[in-house]
Amino acid sequence: MQETIKVDLTSFPTDERFIQIPGKLVLADNLENDNFEGKEHQPSLFPVQVNMAICFICLSGEMSMEIDLKPYTLTDGYTATIVPGSFLQVKHIKQGTKSIFYAISPDFIKHTSNVKFGIELFDKLRKCPVHKHTPSEVDENIMIHNELKKKLNVKDYMFKNIVAQSYIQIILCNTFHHFATETNLEIQQQPQGRKEELFMKFMKAV
Repeated sequence: MQETIKVDLTSFPTDERFIQIPGKLVLADNLENDNFEGKEHQPSLFPVQVNMAICFICLSGEMSMEIDLKPYTLTDGYTATIVPGSFLQVKHIKQGTKSIFYAISPDFIKHTSNVKFGIELFDKLRKCPVHKHTPSEVDENIMIHNELKKKLNVKDYMFKNIVAQSYIQIILCNTFHHFATETNLEIQQQPQGRKEELFMKFMKAV
């Protein structure tokens, strides 16, 4: 029996394809080059368990994957949001596909202070990780992504963590808003109490 392979942020190569804040964030894209499309992506032999949040944004082309053993296909404008602890297997990426990729440490994400909404969102994202953005939402995500890359590529910039966290928060908020609207999740802001504090600790532990 194949032992489960667990993947975290240290699993990514440290080359020019991946921009990283060590232990916090990895991002990549092939918007301006062919780094990831010299040939069609060959399927992984088995799924891996991810110890981070992962986001695939398919801008054009086609990507097929299994998330928690369920098959999904991403085409133009579709996003997959994969929560920590899920099993992921990329099956195929069509040649010429353009995409954006994020891998984010759970403690780098600012969680909602509403524990009920947070639990429901986590549960629904696990059950339904793929959804479609409108063209304007896709354009906004590309713009935010490019601005984030610019900041992270500035040598010795003092506030990379803060800026990256802010940009990632915007992308995730847009995604969560879109997803919450589709699934009729209600977002009610409320002061953080003991339950919310425990939920934050649970999310970081996961």
